[in-house]
Amino acid sequence: YEIDIDPQIMKYGIPKNLLHPIIENYFVHGIKNESGDNHFVIRGYLANGDIYFVFEDNGRGISQKQLDYIKSSIETPKLDTESGYGLLNVQKRIRLIYGVQYGITMESEEKSMTRITVRIRAMTCDELDASLKSPQKP
Repeated sequence: YEIDIDPQIMKYGIPKNLLHPIIENYFVHGIKNESGDNHFVIRGYLANGDIYFVFEDNGRGISQKQLDYIKSSIETPKLDTESGYGLLNVQKRIRLIYGVQYGITMESEEKSMTRITVRIRAMTCDELDASLKSPQKP
């Protein structure tokens, strides 16, 4: 694994357990048990007043059909969604706290890689606490 977090973002707050489901997804769905070259990268950086976290692996990847289904599920949740609960929860929380312009984007190639990018607004801990007390409407 590799972790590359820009120290500039350390002064900003982030909701508790927001990133955990994304990291867990790699270990549950992405890692190739039969391979010794598994690689997982977490990058975090600040750009234009927003914080970006990028999670990338060289694991199993996701088929285009499944990727389209997951993307659709997190953008327009349905009651019968059978997968992507963790990502759906993360997307809902981000949009509730930061607004609809923020959230998750996904890219994947089956048997090759998956990249999930999380974009949130850079807010100090005090700003985040205030926002959590009166969240935006999605």
